[in-house]
Order: sequence, then structure tokens, then C-alpha cells
Amino acid sequence: MKRLLAALAILSLLALPAWAGREECDAAALGGDFPAVYRECLPLAQSGDAKAQNNLAFMYEKGQGGSQNYGEALKWYRKAAEQGDDFAQYHLGLMYEAGHGAAQDYTQAYMWYSLAIANSEGMMQDLVALQREAVAGRMTPDQIARAQEMARNFKPR
Repeated sequence: MKRLLAALAILSLLALPAWAGREECDAAALGGDFPAVYRECLPLAQSGDAKAQNNLAFMYEKGQGGSQNYGEALKWYRKAAEQGDDFAQYHLGLMYEAGHGAAQDYTQAYMWYSLAIANSEGMMQDLVALQREAVAGRMTPDQIARAQEMARNFKPR
């Protein structure tokens, strides 16, 4: 029992710097301090933190704090989206729909919108459903069926 308590104490101390980094990352993003977003969020994002990945992706997508870089935005949104993050899934859908960071792909957009709908609620869910409906109007029935199959087969990482 003493070993277990000691191990838990050590683990909590190891997690403390990541938690403190989380506060600084979030504060930088909320404050619009994009150089600080990069500095504070990058280590968290590289370690797999979906919220930090979203912060970085949004910064790159909007070109705040540096040059707009859709390729980097797509990369970071994808990392968060693959973990099941609805915000990232929605933004990934937007990027595929517009052809930002990758070739325009309505099938991919529809798939990511479908996943975002499944993982969100309330107004976010309604917003994404409207976006998916709009993109579906530009797709063939075969493309929609393929996108639905891709969404059904998706497994978060």
C-alpha cells in the first residue's frame, strides 16, 4: 500500500508541470498572445494534448503571430480530431471543404462534420449539421455514402 501511495505521489508531481503548462497555454490562446501560444502550447501539443493542438492549429489557420500556414493548421487539427475532439473535427471539415492545407475534398469534409456532430451537443452540433447539409448539396449520393462509411469506421486514437 505504501508503494502504491508513493507511486501515486510521484505521478502527481510529474503531471504538475504539464498542468501548469496547460494554464499558460490556455491563457495565451484566450489573450490572443500568439507567440506565447506557440511557446507554451507546442510542448503540450507534441505530447498529445488535444486542446493545445487546437490552439496551435487555430493560430496557424488564422495566421496570427506569424504567417498563415494551412498545412500546419491541418496537421494539428488532424492530431486533435483523431483523438475525438469535436472542435478539431469541425475545423478539419472546414479546411477540407475550402481546400485549405489539402486538396478540396467534400467526402473528407462530410466525414469530419459527421464525427463532429456525433461528438458535440447543443449549438455546436446544430452549426456543424448545417455545414454538413451545405456540403452534401455539392456531393453525389455515392460520395455521401462513402463519407458515411468512413465516419462509421473511424476509430479515435
